[in-house]
Amino acid sequence: MNAAKRKLICLEGTIGVGKSTLLERLRQAYAHHDPQAVAMVTEPVKLWQRHDLLGAMYDGRLNGTCFQQLALASRCHYLRDALRKRPPPSVIVTERSPWSDAHVFAKARITNPHELHCYGLLYELAIDDLVAACDGDLEVIMIYLDAAPDVAQERVRQRDRSCEEDLPSEVFYALKREHDGLFDLLDEGDDGAKTIIDPWRRVSVQTRRLDADTLEELDTAFDAVRDLIDANLAKQAPEPVPSPDSSMAKLQDLDALDELRVAPDAPDA
Repeated sequence: MNAAKRKLICLEGTIGVGKSTLLERLRQAYAHHDPQAVAMVTEPVKLWQRHDLLGAMYDGRLNGTCFQQLALASRCHYLRDALRKRPPPSVIVTERSPWSDAHVFAKARITNPHELHCYGLLYELAIDDLVAACDGDLEVIMIYLDAAPDVAQERVRQRDRSCEEDLPSEVFYALKREHDGLFDLLDEGDDGAKTIIDPWRRVSVQTRRLDADTLEELDTAFDAVRDLIDANLAKQAPEPVPSPDSSMAKLQDLDALDELRVAPDAPDA
């Protein structure tokens, strides 16, 4: 097998930008592919909704610190499961990531400095656990789906998630600013790699910012992510095996050579 690092592709962006739709399209596109080669990790929203935690966070029954700790723990749990599969998948596509949890949502929702410090310690443990699960054999690619706040807000109104359909426009503008800020934190090094300047951890990543305001742009984003997946799968593909006819011909040639080697010397004239 060709040597190639596994890829972790993180679909990032504000609420309603199209991450869930894109991930579902990718799931369908690779439905008949080897399940051990491509793994999809959705955001654990159904878990949060089943226990009314997402709605409680939005209406103030649950404080932001508590929810963000739960969000980080549950996200890392499912991502760690994917990383520990044996044989390990060549590509993992995840809806959001621990890095946007910390740099976007925790920053937006945790205002108490002592609680933010506590969250930072939990974040350190979570990232260390993920690094151990992949044995360092992983490249991270963050795909930022970038849409205007009013576009994202209208998409949220049209989908079936009642706790978010009445969110004020200020929420979408704030999350857009925080996502832009996350990518502004990415500092390009001499080798072209990007590094999140993380107050708790430094994580090397590749990044791509893709427009997601229109359906056509979402189609383009889908094609771009699929190209990334296919390129890595091609690198992980086994070396071609010689055809049976070719192998038999080689065996016949070897047999003929052996006959020449063991043939008796010709008699003298």
